[in-house]
Amino acid sequence: MNLGIKNLASIVLATTVCFNVLTLGLGTGVSASPEMAVLYSSDTYDPWEDSHVPLWRITEDVSMISRDGKFGLINAQGAEIAPPVFDDITDYHNGFVSVGIGATLETMRWGAIEVSTGTIVLPLAFSFDEIIILRHFMSLSDCTAIPSNVERLHWNEVSRILPMRTPIQVFDIFSGITYYVSSLSNNIHADVETVTARDTELLFESFDGISTWFGQPIWVTIGDRTIAATIHSVPHDISTIANNNMDGHICMHFYGSFTSNVGVHTHNQDMVDFAYEIYRILADLGLTGQPECLRTLMESMINVKVNGVPLAMDALPAVNDGRTFMPLRSVGEALGAQFSWDGSAQEITMEYSGTTITMIIGSNSVTVRSSSGTDTLTLDVAPLVSGGRTTIPLRDIAQIFGYNVDWDNDTRTAFIVSGS
Repeated sequence: MNLGIKNLASIVLATTVCFNVLTLGLGTGVSASPEMAVLYSSDTYDPWEDSHVPLWRITEDVSMISRDGKFGLINAQGAEIAPPVFDDITDYHNGFVSVGIGATLETMRWGAIEVSTGTIVLPLAFSFDEIIILRHFMSLSDCTAIPSNVERLHWNEVSRILPMRTPIQVFDIFSGITYYVSSLSNNIHADVETVTARDTELLFESFDGISTWFGQPIWVTIGDRTIAATIHSVPHDISTIANNNMDGHICMHFYGSFTSNVGVHTHNQDMVDFAYEIYRILADLGLTGQPECLRTLMESMINVKVNGVPLAMDALPAVNDGRTFMPLRSVGEALGAQFSWDGSAQEITMEYSGTTITMIIGSNSVTVRSSSGTDTLTLDVAPLVSGGRTTIPLRDIAQIFGYNVDWDNDTRTAFIVSGS
């Protein structure tokens, strides 16, 4: 995912205002944060009975440890919190870390776990950019509902619909804070003032109390439309609203708006693009325009473990008509199956443990051929194609491969375990 020549994470890092992203750290398992100082010792205790292993302290009570190129978590007593099954662990913040499984950046799927318990709080079904965004919204104090549509509307259009001296809502993406401003001029950009003293307080809180000309990405609501924009925090020149504790006005920029004596300013346009890109990524994940706030939606996501190992998935499980539909390929490959696809016949073939399994999209019959003969299984429902991926109910997948399924409602985790 790119924003012009910059990807999402590099834009965040380049602005000095970031979603607590400390380093990409891919392939190292080590974040550059001071909380993760290397504590290497030749006599370090290793619960996996391997000597000379490095530890990276995440908190006073939790350390990251590696074994055979994989990473896990242990507590101060050396007890295992999360087994060493991850290809990367990074970005500690607010009691959580991002964890990834995959051989390369392109294939790695990311989730998040609580470091004190090892509980998966976000399934391993996201790209690195996606997990940055979800972790950010998960950390906000307010539970944010994402609009059904955010537009990257040119200033020529915005200036026609932006009302003068009328309160409009601003949502600051970095802080999650909402406040109100009013426009006093719609010339080359919007010159705005906070509506009340409380709005001024919230504006500066969203900038951590700093006055800066470098704007932050925002969503601006005008009537029933939400538009990507950016705003800075330096009051200057004239003001018209009394008792708002702001001496002057501030500048709000949209796509294509000008800065005095500069024209289209690169930073402003980057932040507008950033605000729009955040929405687009959330929309691609199906997390926009929902009645529930984003944190509630994330808390309802389903986690999956296969024989105790978190499953890296190329799509989120979905509940449909009381059944949990899983991406077939993600589960099958985790179990060791090889897949082939016949587009003309709409037929999926899986080679698994000396057995050939075939199914056809739209049919609930599955043919299983092995050295002992041919059997036909009947699924509850036919496989569905969603987002270009074949999904079938989780229990049907277990039936096909001879596995059992257990469910932990507290952690919303499905456990796929071998039948034996």
